[in-house]
Amino acid sequence: MKIPSGKKFYAAAMPLIFIAVAMPAKLLQVPGEALRYRDIFMVSAIISLMVYLLVEKSRYRKNHLAFVSKTGKEQAIGIKFSSNAAKFFHSKAKHKQELMDTEEKYRLIIQNSTDVITLIDSQGIIKYQSPALEKITGFAPYELSGKSVIDFIHPEDSVRVSQQLLNGISRDGKTSPLISHRILHKNGSWVCIESHGTSHLAMPGINGIIINSRDVTEREIQRKQLEDANAQLKILFENVHEAFFSVDLVNNKILQISPAHGNIYGRGKKEFYDNINLWSEVIHPEDKYLVHGMDKNIESGIPFATEYRIIKKDGTIRWIENKITPTLNNEKRPIRIDGVISDITERKEADEQIKEQFRALQKTNYELDRFVYSVSHDLRAPLTSIMGIINLAELEHQTEQQKRYLEMIQFSINRLDSFIKHILSYSKNAKSEITSEPIDFIELLAEIRANLKFVKGTERMKIKAHINQAIPFRSDRMRLAIIFNNLFSNAIKYQDINKNDSYISLDIVTTENEARITVEDNGIGIDKKYLNKIFKMFYRVSSIAPGAGLGLYIVKEATHKLGGDINADSVVGEKTVFKITIPNK
Repeated sequence: MKIPSGKKFYAAAMPLIFIAVAMPAKLLQVPGEALRYRDIFMVSAIISLMVYLLVEKSRYRKNHLAFVSKTGKEQAIGIKFSSNAAKFFHSKAKHKQELMDTEEKYRLIIQNSTDVITLIDSQGIIKYQSPALEKITGFAPYELSGKSVIDFIHPEDSVRVSQQLLNGISRDGKTSPLISHRILHKNGSWVCIESHGTSHLAMPGINGIIINSRDVTEREIQRKQLEDANAQLKILFENVHEAFFSVDLVNNKILQISPAHGNIYGRGKKEFYDNINLWSEVIHPEDKYLVHGMDKNIESGIPFATEYRIIKKDGTIRWIENKITPTLNNEKRPIRIDGVISDITERKEADEQIKEQFRALQKTNYELDRFVYSVSHDLRAPLTSIMGIINLAELEHQTEQQKRYLEMIQFSINRLDSFIKHILSYSKNAKSEITSEPIDFIELLAEIRANLKFVKGTERMKIKAHINQAIPFRSDRMRLAIIFNNLFSNAIKYQDINKNDSYISLDIVTTENEARITVEDNGIGIDKKYLNKIFKMFYRVSSIAPGAGLGLYIVKEATHKLGGDINADSVVGEKTVFKITIPNK
């Protein structure tokens, strides 16, 4: 049975209770004066009210919410639930939970954002700083709370920031433009940041200005570096002697032209802007053919350079070098050219002088070659005749005085003949092209011995040779002959006449890469302090034999011509050793 609620329950309960009280009294024959209906009615009303209160109390406990207060005491909220009320309360609770979730979400975003969120009041006093502040400035948020935000802005930026911020948030809800400025770091340095503010002075719960800031120090450093680089490029562009230009081929328009054009062409930048064909119009008539193929080079997209003459505005002629770099689009068509123009007049004049000097040198060398040829044939022929006459005179009966004179003549003639031979060897080494041919060292040694057969002192020298030529060797035969002739000749001339076993020892080993040659003699030797000088031109260690000091110099030059190397070692009175390496070509 459903229990009625409120006044309906009270109206239904009273008659029932009245009957329940009056009937027992009637059945028990209570006297009339004792039993009055008015009293019965009052008793029924009181009992009905008590029952009503008990029922409502039970209903109250079932249909009301109880909350625990901060003191721990449970408190009831006097909101009676009907079906509609329950739905309404459920909706309100859900909305409150969503609001709490949203607040938590925003709190987490602010707490973990790399940007700094700052709340200031109308006087610029900091009311809140997000945790990102410490990462950027080193200050913990609580260290700045209650302080003026202006105190942490660079003095040179504070006025500008205040003006831009106030102008940007002139009315509530408006956001200022981005403002770049510097703020103080805890270590005393300054950090570049970018900020913008939004006014919420009229919004309850905020009543302030929210400023969002981010660290742009790295970006500012890069921007400054870029500005410096651009400034340096601008200085170079405007002050270098070379002229730079860029041309838009699609629109036939000059994009850029440097001031150096004025020095090179004698014409200002405006003249080129007004006449894009001016570059080609000032080319010397005799050199216009040099630039006829320029269009094809541009279409290829490959950088190229052209040298030609131009006629300056004052009529003077200058040589220039024009280096052009074309740019092609996706369809492989030229859309732009960038170029560098240099005045190369001085270089061209210097090149012409070098060419003239080279021609003069060629003429001199030709005349020198003719002279050497003359020395070889016109001077040596008389010397050979004189030497033959001296040999005949030595067969005749002579006095001691005559013999001494003949020996003196013989010595001088041998010295002159040696000098002529060295000149011929030097000329051959300097002028002849290097050749490469198979070398048979045994055959070459036999040729050297034959050449030295009539040299005085050869009869006392024993030549010992050890040749290991298992690997074929290729080199310049003429220069190898010059090297061996001079080394053997020196060994013969500077032999120790007090020794009975004078010798020249030759050791040759060939490999895939080189020939290693050792020439040793047991002559008078060379003091070690002179070893670093013996390969110099005209240097002579001893005067006991005729010579001009050219032999070892020619040996070194011939060795270097072949790409080889030579070293000497010696012990005075014992021996001299030359070690040579010649590449196998």
